[in-house]
Amino acid sequence: ETAARSSALGFIYDNTPVFSQVSACQKIVEQYEPGLLTGELDIKMLDEFNDKLEDAGINQIIQEKQRQFDTWLEENQIETE
Repeated sequence: ETAARSSALGFIYDNTPVFSQVSACQKIVEQYEPGLLTGELDIKMLDEFNDKLEDAGINQIIQEKQRQFDTWLEENQIETE
């Protein structure tokens, strides 16, 4: 009862506008994640991983999700701290 509720409670993200970018990023994560998590890949590969995610559209995904969230907050008259 005393827990703070997230202002995102009830928000549902629709990845349709950036579906191709999401798909491309998922493939990159599938390629790099196992090696990065287990230490099989050198940590220096993290820069390459991030570069490939950027090339695949990770920033467009983030921007779209933020746009949808901002719209949702406004439509639901929810203030964030």
